[in-house]
Amino acid sequence: MIQLAIRIAIIAGAAAFLVVSIGYLAHFWTEKIEPGTEPLPEVTVAEEETLELALEEEALVERFPGTIRARRETTVSPRIMATVTTVNVRSGDWVEEGEVLAMLDDRDLRARVEQARRGVEAAQARFDDLETETDRARELFDARAIARADLDRLAASLRAAEADLEASRQRLDEAETALSFASIEAPITGRVIDRYAEPGDTASPGVSIVRLYDPETLRLEADVRESLATTLSSGMPLRVQIEAAGRAFEAAVEEIVPHADAGARTFVVKVTLPATEDLYPGMFGRLMIPAGMAQRLYVPPDAVTRVGQLEFVMALEAGRPVRRFIRTGEMREEDGWLEVLSGLSPGERIVTPAPALQET
Repeated sequence: MIQLAIRIAIIAGAAAFLVVSIGYLAHFWTEKIEPGTEPLPEVTVAEEETLELALEEEALVERFPGTIRARRETTVSPRIMATVTTVNVRSGDWVEEGEVLAMLDDRDLRARVEQARRGVEAAQARFDDLETETDRARELFDARAIARADLDRLAASLRAAEADLEASRQRLDEAETALSFASIEAPITGRVIDRYAEPGDTASPGVSIVRLYDPETLRLEADVRESLATTLSSGMPLRVQIEAAGRAFEAAVEEIVPHADAGARTFVVKVTLPATEDLYPGMFGRLMIPAGMAQRLYVPPDAVTRVGQLEFVMALEAGRPVRRFIRTGEMREEDGWLEVLSGLSPGERIVTPAPALQET
């Protein structure tokens, strides 16, 4: 009986503790605030501190991403297999057309040239000797001292010697041409993009040693949707925005590739760029193409308050400023105003500059 009484007491105590805890959490013993509403304090805004929004008609411009490339770009490779002895340029160097970029080991080529030169000298000596002998034989034939057959044999030997001399000269030209391949020259005037060989490497035909481009032939290549690309023509002026350079450039349509991408339905449009020091092949740019007219709503940037990724303005409702959530788009270049995509309508008034956000 005693144990039963203890258990009942423990259960009753736990139940009482639970009731008291619930009452405490529910604030049964604290003073309650009577339900009702209180009017917000009146806030007045001077008319000169507000701005009435209106639609503005402007040219619609579509931007297409593109890449800067050089119209004149070349990869220089040797025409013979030999050991690289020197490379005279590095990335970023400026070179003139005909300037020596690299040299190959030419000792065997020089030996061939010398050998061919000696062959020419020997062939020339044989030709001169036969020419003299033929002239003497012609005099003897005129004096009826030798037969016609002897003169004909000498004339045939002279023609053979002349042919051998010409072949020797061609072998010399061939050897000198091969020797010139040991000196690798710049085919264009421009800037070095990269060098792919070092002294001691073995150069092979078709394997690149140096890559060059002409910075005066830069252009932007962009994929443009077919409905706009078909409205362009060669020479048409356009603008190109290069974000890395932080500015826009005037450009002109140079070429429209006459073939559409069947999957994307786009044409490759190439526009020329001015020769400037802050543009390089491979940079990102946007081609801006006029696409008609559009009506847009803009607000000054000082009227917008940002909280994290949220954007607010103070709009007047019944003469009282109320916080309004909006979504903005691109910034207008000429004055920095922001396009309003949603949250405001033409004819509404907003407070500018925006006051600090207050809880309402």
